[in-house]
Amino acid sequence: MVEAILGTWNWVQVGFILGGNTGSDSAIIDKFTFTTPATPTCAVHAATLDTARSRLGGTSGWYNGYTGGGDIGGTDIAIISKMNFSTETEATLAATLDNAREQNTHAFQNGNTKGYFAGGGVTTSSA
Repeated sequence: MVEAILGTWNWVQVGFILGGNTGSDSAIIDKFTFTTPATPTCAVHAATLDTARSRLGGTSGWYNGYTGGGDIGGTDIAIISKMNFSTETEATLAATLDNAREQNTHAFQNGNTKGYFAGGGVTTSSA
């Protein structure tokens, strides 16, 4: 199972898929290059997630993508990570989600200024 954030940078020339689970949590980042819409190419990116995880949600703006929540070894997490599209690097942010959550965490953005995470499996009660 591959969990993902699809982000674009440079006017829809590349996209990224981060994390997932193929028997164990993954730190792999895959990079899609959209040379033409009909023939995208995919390769494992040199950068990796700083923490292997699965079941994460993702959203992106023009310059950065963000993952939130997920699962590490069966434990729900509240981690938020940022993927910088121009440098193609990923780092965990100091900010976290209000509750640890995984699977079906939905994310969306308002233009290029705000991102939101909602839903997902929550191990503690959430408003």
